[in-house]
Amino acid sequence: SKLLLVVDPESLGVIDEVVSTHFPRLRSIYHQFNVLPSSLGWDMPSLSHFEGYCSQFPSGVAFPFLSQLTFVELCFVDYDSFDMTSLAEGLYKMSNLRNLSLEFENCEAADDDEDTALEMPNPHSFPIESVTITLRDSVVADVVTSLYEILEYLTASRVDISVLMRGDPHDFVTGGKIYHHASTARLRIGLPCSLSLIINVLYENCKNLQTLQIEGPSFNPIAYVSSHWPQIPSLRHVQFYDCVMLEENVGPMARGLLTCEDFQLLEFISCHKLSEEYLLKLQDGVGEGLTWSF
Repeated sequence: SKLLLVVDPESLGVIDEVVSTHFPRLRSIYHQFNVLPSSLGWDMPSLSHFEGYCSQFPSGVAFPFLSQLTFVELCFVDYDSFDMTSLAEGLYKMSNLRNLSLEFENCEAADDDEDTALEMPNPHSFPIESVTITLRDSVVADVVTSLYEILEYLTASRVDISVLMRGDPHDFVTGGKIYHHASTARLRIGLPCSLSLIINVLYENCKNLQTLQIEGPSFNPIAYVSSHWPQIPSLRHVQFYDCVMLEENVGPMARGLLTCEDFQLLEFISCHKLSEEYLLKLQDGVGEGLTWSF
């Protein structure tokens, strides 16, 4: 069962007064606005999913249900200063977290409380499987840097980052340790970017990457592929979806990847400025590991 709390947080006390606060079958909550210290102190033994819109957990307050959560999706919109310390404190209490999704839209600054000393959990101490981060409209680099820092303990096998905003996208996909344990990485980018810079970021940070999916960007109209393609030994599959590609740059990439002994598949789906005639000729040289569909 699911509970939608789309009300003024101050009004949640009415629930405590007029109805039972024992919800033995409640599995999911959608919460709007900040979580108050006095709210959600209910008996919810089956709760595992929490979705929040502008829902920050207050510092220094123990919510027993946090340790039960396996799926958390939080969206934060329009903050002049975002309390990253409060977010970290809440996340660090979610010891059974498996899937985490965070979305930021229009966040102008990060407020890191230097007076609050938080102990980051040890890597591999959480059973995390996937991390999804979405950045929209205007999110300053300091917010993203602080976010990546508080998430360094997570060892997700799948990392999904969407940069759908103004600014240099390269500044926002450099996630450092967030990629370290990922076997699958998906990047959705809304602005023109350099493929070589993206690949170099992954090369420096992804030692276990097997599948890379890139969606949406128009790659800068320059020779973005060097003669020496960075080697990620574990990489097996690269997929481009709805990207603007240049034929003269696809060839070096295909030859660089498909000559690697263990690499299996380079895939182009609904990509632009690629002709089937060119891809057929290229496939003759690199083999059937190159595939495409329009």
